[in-house]
Amino acid sequence: MSNGTERIAFVDIYSGPGGVGYALNAIIDEYDLPVDHIGIDITDYSDTYPGDFVQCDASSVGQVINATWYYLTEYDIVILWMSPPCLAYSTVSWSNCNQIGFDDPRDYYPTFADLNVRTVLEAIDPDEYIIENVANCEDIREPTRINGFGVGLPFDLERHFETSYPCPDRLDDGEAEAGHFTRTGDWQSKKPLARTKSVPEHWDRQEIRSAMPRELVQYLLHYCPSFPEIPLPDDVDRQQFLTESFVAVANGGNNCSSQATTDGSGGDGA
Repeated sequence: MSNGTERIAFVDIYSGPGGVGYALNAIIDEYDLPVDHIGIDITDYSDTYPGDFVQCDASSVGQVINATWYYLTEYDIVILWMSPPCLAYSTVSWSNCNQIGFDDPRDYYPTFADLNVRTVLEAIDPDEYIIENVANCEDIREPTRINGFGVGLPFDLERHFETSYPCPDRLDDGEAEAGHFTRTGDWQSKKPLARTKSVPEHWDRQEIRSAMPRELVQYLLHYCPSFPEIPLPDDVDRQQFLTESFVAVANGGNNCSSQATTDGSGGDGA
């Protein structure tokens, strides 16, 4: 747990142009956190990522360690966020199998094993970590399930998160506001969702769709032991969680849920 003076490094792997970085920046600024963050991606996003950035192969242990060595050795606490590509698990990939000519997307697109997700995690050995992916990803262990409605946003966007600390589910039902898309094929305009997520409107649709809203990132970090100063998002009922009990499983993950609805259905998000 941070004592408020320790320097915290936040390593954002598979960062894209800043889908987590923009949310993290807003949280750091509002709560004056002693956090520096670095984005890592095989594509060069150095002109757009809102923090330090290193272009490298995120599936290569050697390249990732070289890219993050300063943060791993000079900071008191290291937090790792990983957002591996979701195409191996996406419902879109499954629905397009016949068109593209394969039976199982996991044989066509890289899985966690192909991307060395667990090996990279073990090599970095962070104090805390979060791994994020779509709701259909079976490689997320003991997932925390969160959607946009659950944190007060006008769309579904269910995502699953593996965390090194206990964090309850947050799912709710709702009806997406006009202009927001929540399922494949529902595209109306990318701009309303970009505004809601506070990311640039010129990003492409997939970049906007994959971006993590600030409310969702704040919800996850509220439960992280390293960030005692981060409150729940404004639209999340704190009293509900004061009366809930949830415990960590043996490996430190989440095995109990607290949710506004028992309906856990969801697609690949907004």
